[in-house]
Amino acid sequence: MVALITKYSPGNLDDIIIALSVTAPVIVFFNLQLRLLQALDSQNDHRFRDFITLRLIAQCFSLGLLAIWAFVFNSNLSLAICLMVIAASRAFYSIGETFYGEQQKFERMGGIASSMAMKGALSLTCFSYFLIVKSDLYSALAAWAAIHFITLAFDVKQTLALGISTKELLPTSTLKSMAKLVKNGFPLGVSGLLISLQINIPNYALMSSEYKDEVGIFGALLFLTTIGRKIIESGVRATGPRLSNILIEGRIQRFRQLRFRLCMLSASLGIAGLLAALFWGESLLSILYTNAFIPYLPVLLWVIGGETLNFASLALEHALSAGKKFDAQLRSIVSSVLTLVAASWYLIPNYGVLGAAWAVVLGGAARLLATIILTRNFDDKK
Repeated sequence: MVALITKYSPGNLDDIIIALSVTAPVIVFFNLQLRLLQALDSQNDHRFRDFITLRLIAQCFSLGLLAIWAFVFNSNLSLAICLMVIAASRAFYSIGETFYGEQQKFERMGGIASSMAMKGALSLTCFSYFLIVKSDLYSALAAWAAIHFITLAFDVKQTLALGISTKELLPTSTLKSMAKLVKNGFPLGVSGLLISLQINIPNYALMSSEYKDEVGIFGALLFLTTIGRKIIESGVRATGPRLSNILIEGRIQRFRQLRFRLCMLSASLGIAGLLAALFWGESLLSILYTNAFIPYLPVLLWVIGGETLNFASLALEHALSAGKKFDAQLRSIVSSVLTLVAASWYLIPNYGVLGAAWAVVLGGAARLLATIILTRNFDDKK
């Protein structure tokens, strides 16, 4: 993102932001959040082959739909190429999450951390080389996708180390097993779709407004918060199996203590980011991007504030999922998305990117409020 802003035209940045915004909801929906189901399958209702088979079929559907949009309903060839390469990269990462889910179920987080570190370092190095040294955006994106494909071999090796046979890794599930997974995963897939839309709704609204030239700027500012989101997601996913086992053992008080700590830690990360931006935001924007971003510091502060509310919500939602309340996340996200749509519809035409940031805050507040209500209802039944 930094290289794109400093080296390439606003058109290139817009293509990347639009491609990311379009591919994310589709890929995430077809994921069906299978990794969560897999990690929380403490009673082994499904085999690994069920998850990998469904994952492969689902990603074929997602790539097909995105290809139709890119080459039939879109006239921008540059955008189409960026979109399909990014989609392929995300599909490879999605397949890799099947191996993450199996390792997570056994609480073997070391292999996941090593894999993510390897993918991050290699993809960043290769992407930066082609983008900065060779000045070739398409090759940079292709290298990014290739790294996610090649590193699947490492994920396979780490999963085999759990004692799973090579035969079990083959996509040989039955329709009955996959149908049961789809039934359980569909609400999570819809909630994942809405989460992705929640993140991108302000971008969509900006694209259709007179402020469409600032889509790249807002997307770049929003991108900075994804660092915190990834940290939170990794943390709450790691605690999922433990929370689930604690509930199965009937240790309700211990479950509530861990849930509270998880929520506070998630929120504190957002608050730390907000304080850092408040005191050193101008310098960070100047160093990471360019001086042209300094006037947008208030936008960044509002965005971080909204994401802090989302961080706390995410922790509570995963605790509810550990309690097998898979529809809870869907309910909280629906409230957030509806609020975001209404806020974006009114605020963005009148206030531009600042209005988009305010919409993020209102959406985060609606999500947190809904999650707190759902959590209290869950506790009342225990």
